[in-house]
Amino acid sequence: MNNQSKEALLQEAQQLWDVLDSMRDDFEEGTGDFEARVYDVLDYLDAALNLDQNFDSALALKVELMTNELGAYEDAVEEAERLTQIAPNNPQYQAMLTAIQSKL
Repeated sequence: MNNQSKEALLQEAQQLWDVLDSMRDDFEEGTGDFEARVYDVLDYLDAALNLDQNFDSALALKVELMTNELGAYEDAVEEAERLTQIAPNNPQYQAMLTAIQSKL
């Protein structure tokens, strides 16, 4: 991950997520292997966000994974709030925040 641009890190995270999502059924339920791989994707997203904390595309994918795959709604709400501050006119981000808040 060293010396990669934020865009390259996001692209790598997205590709890794696409492969992981397509292999979802290959993971045994309850083993934690799938969840561990989701955290691997989050590592790439965090690396991209370390380069630019307002990189909304990386932040949006991070929020999506935190909520939909890990059920980490409390942690994701802060990130979703940041998204709505970064891009206040993006209705998708506002809907994401509203959906997360409804789960709390």
